[in-house]
Amino acid sequence: MHYSHARVRFWARLLSAIGLLPLIILVIMALEGRTINPIPVTEALRQYAALILAFLGGMHWGLGMALEQPWRFGWSLLSIVMAWMGLILPIEAGLLVTVSGFLIGLWVDLYSPWPDWFKRLRQVLTFCVVLALLCLLSVHGQAFSALSDVGSAW
Repeated sequence: MHYSHARVRFWARLLSAIGLLPLIILVIMALEGRTINPIPVTEALRQYAALILAFLGGMHWGLGMALEQPWRFGWSLLSIVMAWMGLILPIEAGLLVTVSGFLIGLWVDLYSPWPDWFKRLRQVLTFCVVLALLCLLSVHGQAFSALSDVGSAW
């Protein structure tokens, strides 16, 4: 696959930056203690992050089809399951699962045949999303106790 055309890079970067705006706005609102009635800001941010994680996994489904590498379907499915678990677990544990999903996804992408510019973009975007989710964890002030919640949830 060849994605190095300047127009593709431009649109990927622009739309990725636009996609970060809801994340940034929701983090600022969460830090200020605001709400979006009737949905808490933390829930809106958690749902948005889960959608992004599922989308990233979906890219690997398409890549697996294009490259005839069915093993990629496994990561695609796992990312969706992790996004879903991030929504159904208690918020702190769910955020940690979602952060883990983004970090695993970045690792998978760095060892995938994406072009270098895309890998750099994924690094920046993953950093932003993980930072936003960790800020949300700090708002809840229970980041470390969340680890025990994951074990007790199962």
